[in-house]
Amino acid sequence: KPQIISVSPDEFSDISGKIIEVVFSKPIERNSILSGLYIYPPIAKKKFKWDKNILQIKINEELEPNTNYFFTFTQSIAGEHKNKLDQDYYYIFKHGKLNEKKLSGTFAFEDEEDIGEPIHIDLFSADSIRIFSKTINEPNFNFEYLNEKEQILRAFADIKKNKKYDY
Repeated sequence: KPQIISVSPDEFSDISGKIIEVVFSKPIERNSILSGLYIYPPIAKKKFKWDKNILQIKINEELEPNTNYFFTFTQSIAGEHKNKLDQDYYYIFKHGKLNEKKLSGTFAFEDEEDIGEPIHIDLFSADSIRIFSKTINEPNFNFEYLNEKEQILRAFADIKKNKKYDY
């Protein structure tokens, strides 16, 4: 399965240069990046340039000042042989000052039989735009480097391990 080997600039770096380079371990099916990459806050004007297994993302718009940008490369991204990424990858970049807001806590379970099941978490902006999704294996969570904005946290025991809420 393909992996992300490196990202430049380094995580938490300023992206004022408006170019991010991602090196994959194998060549990637180029169209899969369109459905497998999530950026928050959204960057509408961007261009992808490929050179074998290297992706260059060129940002063609003004970035919000003093804002952290979340880049999520999901397992929807596939290599040329249709193998999915080995895991989801999360990177945080800044434009201006790095925000260091945190959200942490412990989940309580409605049904005791769900204790020990993976917990799928989605973090959304107040207007329901996905910031990131993550699956954890313990009830304690800690999210760092959040922007100072209202957010919605949705979490559930992922009993079927399909990242969907099952009634």
